[in-house]
Amino acid sequence: SALTNDVNYIEENYIFSSFSLITNITLFITTVVIMIIYSPILTIIGVVFSLVPLVIGLIVGAKLSVHEKKISDDNASFMHFIKDNLIGFSTIKVFKAESKIKELFDKKNNELENTKKAKVRTIVLMEFLQSVSQVVVQFGVFFVGAYLCIKTKSIKPSVIILFVQLMIIHHKYYLDLK
Repeated sequence: SALTNDVNYIEENYIFSSFSLITNITLFITTVVIMIIYSPILTIIGVVFSLVPLVIGLIVGAKLSVHEKKISDDNASFMHFIKDNLIGFSTIKVFKAESKIKELFDKKNNELENTKKAKVRTIVLMEFLQSVSQVVVQFGVFFVGAYLCIKTKSIKPSVIILFVQLMIIHHKYYLDLK
């Protein structure tokens, strides 16, 4: 069971993600090339603002991998506990230790569920921070672009709208990677 859970985790988080990764890399390169063609200055500003979600993802992602490891370990321990108790079922009945085993089962089960809750809380925090950072990136690019449009007239309003839309597309696919 522990092996099955780990294989499912690897399949979901690594194999399927690798296909999305290829699509997202292609989309990212195309987006950056289009942005450079229209405005190298605004591209640099967009890249700088885009570092915020990247840093958030790295920080929270490290916590998430710790939770994943703990869940895997707790799940293996829980399954081992269940297997041992099923094998020793007759011994447990002979010594009338059902209540003690139930108490231990509840404790192990609660530990596993608490670990899973911690992972879910981390995922929710990561999604919230990424959503907020996406808005910051879009408004940052918009306001800097608007400033350059109004003060220096080096950028057309249509280019600002293009950049904001490209940033939305870029962040949408970035969030799909997780």
